[in-house]
Amino acid sequence: MSTMETMYFFLISLPLFVLSSLLLITRKKKMNLPPSPLALPIIGHLHLIKKPLYQTLSTISNRYGSILFLQFGSSLQMFCNIRAEEVQSMIRRLIYRSAAGTDGGNEYGSVEMKPAFLELMLNIMMRVMAGKRYYGDGDEVTELDEANRERETERDV
Repeated sequence: MSTMETMYFFLISLPLFVLSSLLLITRKKKMNLPPSPLALPIIGHLHLIKKPLYQTLSTISNRYGSILFLQFGSSLQMFCNIRAEEVQSMIRRLIYRSAAGTDGGNEYGSVEMKPAFLELMLNIMMRVMAGKRYYGDGDEVTELDEANRERETERDV
């Protein structure tokens, strides 16, 4: 690419960038959101959260009012699909386990919810960290041997 083409590229790109930035800024102002502390890119207001949580929220609310706008990072939104898929998978497993616990009638049996929620939480964490599901039925677990080793490790801990 010649220097002339590079210069034309920047001359065209700069106004487009400025225009799109202005449109985004004015669009955010039109949302009419409540007051908010300074949010950092990607992590949002997570840098403000300290222990104990209730004191931090009280301090923020004293400064910005009882209604305020907090963003807890765009990285958390990236995993929204994983959470939705895992909840759907848990519901399918609960229905299957409930139907399997009866004698074939139209009624459903009872299921333990505590282990189901534990599986849900662990599956979400493992899919976010490792990209694999370690809990659930055999057809849903990606690598059954590795999943069994992971379960044994967690039982030992």
